[in-house]
Amino acid sequence: LVPMGDADDALLERATAGIESLNRKLGAGREPPFFLFHRTRQWNAGEQAWIGWERKRGKLEEFNRLLRGATDTSFSTKVGALDLLPSVRYCITLDSDTRLPRDGAKKLIGIAAHPLNRPRLDERLRRVTAGYAILQPRVSVTSASAAGSLFARTYAGYTGVDPYTTAVSDVYQDLFNEGTFTGKGLYDVDAFTAALDGRVPENCLLSHDLFEGLYARTALVTDVEVVDDYPSSVLAHARRQHRWVRGDWQSLWWVLPFVPSSTGLVRNHLPLISRWKIVDNLRRSVLAPATVLLLLAGWTVLPGPAAVWTALALAPVLFPLLLLRRPTLEELGTSCVRALLQSTFLAHEAAERVHAIGVTLVRLVLTRRRLLEWETAAASAARTGQLRLATFVRQMLASPLVATGALLVLLVLRPASLSVAAPMLLLWAAAPVFAWVLSRPTPVRSAPLSAEDAAYLLAVARKTWAYFDTFVGPDDHALPPDNVQLDDEREVAHRTSPTNIGLGMLAAVAARVDRLERTLSTIERLEQHEGHLLNWYDTRTLRPLMPAYVSTVDSGNLAGALLTVAVSTRTLAPEVSARANALFEAMDFGFLFDRKRQLFAIGFRLSDGDGAGQLDASHYDLLASEARLASFLAIARGDVDETHWFRLGRPVTGVRGAPVLLSWSATLFEYLMPLLLMRSYPNTLLDGSCRLVIRRQRDYAAERGVPWGISESAYNLVDRHGSYQYKAFGVPGLGLKRGLGDELVVAPYATALAVMLDPVEATANLRQLEAAGLMGEFGMFESIDYTRRG
Repeated sequence: LVPMGDADDALLERATAGIESLNRKLGAGREPPFFLFHRTRQWNAGEQAWIGWERKRGKLEEFNRLLRGATDTSFSTKVGALDLLPSVRYCITLDSDTRLPRDGAKKLIGIAAHPLNRPRLDERLRRVTAGYAILQPRVSVTSASAAGSLFARTYAGYTGVDPYTTAVSDVYQDLFNEGTFTGKGLYDVDAFTAALDGRVPENCLLSHDLFEGLYARTALVTDVEVVDDYPSSVLAHARRQHRWVRGDWQSLWWVLPFVPSSTGLVRNHLPLISRWKIVDNLRRSVLAPATVLLLLAGWTVLPGPAAVWTALALAPVLFPLLLLRRPTLEELGTSCVRALLQSTFLAHEAAERVHAIGVTLVRLVLTRRRLLEWETAAASAARTGQLRLATFVRQMLASPLVATGALLVLLVLRPASLSVAAPMLLLWAAAPVFAWVLSRPTPVRSAPLSAEDAAYLLAVARKTWAYFDTFVGPDDHALPPDNVQLDDEREVAHRTSPTNIGLGMLAAVAARVDRLERTLSTIERLEQHEGHLLNWYDTRTLRPLMPAYVSTVDSGNLAGALLTVAVSTRTLAPEVSARANALFEAMDFGFLFDRKRQLFAIGFRLSDGDGAGQLDASHYDLLASEARLASFLAIARGDVDETHWFRLGRPVTGVRGAPVLLSWSATLFEYLMPLLLMRSYPNTLLDGSCRLVIRRQRDYAAERGVPWGISESAYNLVDRHGSYQYKAFGVPGLGLKRGLGDELVVAPYATALAVMLDPVEATANLRQLEAAGLMGEFGMFESIDYTRRG
């Protein structure tokens, strides 16, 4: 490594300009909210590298001093309202791959400010002995990283479930009122600084988190969550564990009666339980080597059957299987696979642990160098390269070597044990291959579109745009009519809804046409309630159709469309972007929310001659619902608490042996409509449900010899005016609504929604629908009714 050069200077200049731009943009009328701090690298003789002083530990120490007015820190770049720094009371530390969910900071600050939790420093011991200077939230794994590989999927646990009902406890917090700091949390600046000042000599401590938590006192806060990425590669995971073990053994001094400090040896005033935390970490680091040693001894020299010693050694690996209470087949299978992989990687893990411990002891006692050796998770992952098998064999060579050596010793000392040891030895020998297979990126589950299919979809999109191009005109004030009925003559339904308006704007964005200003001007003129459009308007007079009603689903769809328009036009049409954003910001979802049930009502009926305005008596209470977009946006806006998301029901059924969320009507609209604007995370229950519902629809349609794609739509029944009627249709077994098998109506737009998840099959189905005569001048007709009516 070299000191800062021109490339670093250029990067700092860009960062500085970016922060200043953000402050000008978002700091109008108040103190600039963004800061940039950068430390100058210094030559470290022990590390033989240019690094920030004391790496991460030094960064915290110097930053705390900077907050309290120090002028001798190595922070060379300081951007922002620096006069605010002395007033900073709390800091939140996060890694670059850590996400802090909405309201997490507010909750942590509220807990820290509680009188019973405020830290009280013992002046003699210079240690927090009551209250807490650090709050450590629960750390979960992101859905995206958990789906990155089979290894991550197996080891990262279940993601996307309710954290409030799966919040875990901690034995130290439960029994001794002190948790363990893992580096991601909130700390009180003054108490933290006072407790840690002068505690550590330079170039001595790598893993500072546990150490800081012991002196500043940590509380585990399980009902506040931060979310971290999980390594997708076995090798990246092993390197992280290697660094942690080195850091744990560097803390060995703080178990002894006297410990090093910045001024020399001093008496160790840590209580017994704090020292035990250090010892407990050391115990965990020797567990794998001890297990391998016990296995080898049990197979070769220990008295008694080898099978008994094998079972005894592997008991810690198998014990979690005994703790499962009424597990599902998936849970049982995952736990068994995890136990098998732990056994497979046992020799490799043992070798890594022995190497980390040995290197650390040599550096502590003899060389006193490279004690701060460290690399980022990103750098560690990059070193894995292109996940070649040769890389895994080279870096995990210890595992097959241990297996080969054990085999030779067995043949000499106790050949009879070979039948018991052989399965384990084979797993150890094959460990690099297992690791390579498990670490490969999870493949995309849908086949890519061919050029021919892509061209076909583009042709369908152009024909569909013809509807908006033809009917969204001045007579309808740039609003899309609900439908056009083609019988003897063309009949336009001059009414529209918030969902129609939102989809019309999205269509204009996708088509890249200049029509949004006229639509936004009309929206701004329409009668509204709490910033929401009413459910239906006459597109010619712009008067609301009675009864005046605000629909939660329609408002969510419109809000999502407005936000998308605001973001997508920010560069090309900033006047348009600002107006769309203003309309979105004006939509308060709070009045649609039932605070008692923590659910959204179906809608709100405005006051009229029949009575005062009131919420609908029915609610959206399922996650598999088109209303989840409204829930998501309302949480993101801060109109409702995030706990609402976990009040949405998750009843499941099975499709092809896998769990699938039930919806009310089993329409593809319920499952797929929100995905137009929301991200879908692979290998979550919701994502899997959407994919399996498409598969079930395909099977159901094939059984009946028709194209697939069942959703809410018009069907072959007209009223006295000759207008086709409209209702929800679904697949029996996927919905709670009765009678779903009584009618069979297929809607091409449902297949269009499925293009997002299964483009090849969806395109083939669209071709089949076109062959059945459903393609018209303005794209696909709404539906085809296959029901046999008397």
